[in-house]
Amino acid sequence: RMRDSELVDSFKGDLIKMDTKGVTSFAVGPQFTVYSIPFWQRLRWYFADRPLLLIALLVVGVALLSMLLVWLLQRIAAARVQDARAD
Repeated sequence: RMRDSELVDSFKGDLIKMDTKGVTSFAVGPQFTVYSIPFWQRLRWYFADRPLLLIALLVVGVALLSMLLVWLLQRIAAARVQDARAD
């Protein structure tokens, strides 16, 4: 029976009970990954249980991006004023 791919595909969780009625799966412990996952998925996995940390990092990121944008726009505006005075 263990070579039946349809049956093996129904195995999920930590504990499997097989009887004449079929397969029953149970998750009795914490979930963890065994294989290597892509970076973006690892971030999603990490922040899934830490929404406040995610919000804090997003606020810091938006603030840094805003400061960079203000600095860039001020440089562009200063260059335009200088060009206007030269003419």
